[in-house]
Amino acid sequence: HLKLNKISVENGLSFREVGEIAGLAPEERLLLEAFRSAFAGEPPRALLCLALGEVAGDTAAHALEGFLRSLRGSARRAFWLPAPSTARVAAQERLLLDLVAATQAGHATLSAALLSWLFPTAQAQAAAVPVRLLSSALAAADLYLPRCLPVRAQAQSFEKGARAFACVV
Repeated sequence: HLKLNKISVENGLSFREVGEIAGLAPEERLLLEAFRSAFAGEPPRALLCLALGEVAGDTAAHALEGFLRSLRGSARRAFWLPAPSTARVAAQERLLLDLVAATQAGHATLSAALLSWLFPTAQAQAAAVPVRLLSSALAAADLYLPRCLPVRAQAQSFEKGARAFACVV
């Protein structure tokens, strides 16, 4: 379950915790480590090439670095990620993971909404390009991020499925 009320402080900056790294899928942990490393100024290429292979890893590293440049240059809000060694997942990190997962799953409306929350309209369209490249590079290596839906949305989806099944029976 997501904890939305926990605030942590690291290096004088606070962030909202939404879970623990241990609760993430292996694909999410890989991408989170790559995001954190790149955000801290360490190139993610070696990590991504090791995990995805040379071609997909190189593509993913360039896309991730391009997306982070967009975040630093034109995001609507100040964007900060915890240090790579932090055991908790920040809300902004969860948003990035959900953005890649939605893009991989072809959920254009959700991807556009997340990008619109992060960027002004003109920059959101430009920032979508590296996200699509990153998503494609992960898919080329047969890595797919699970989609994280709020509990309410999962319950509504179940209720709709249950009603549809009841109509068939």
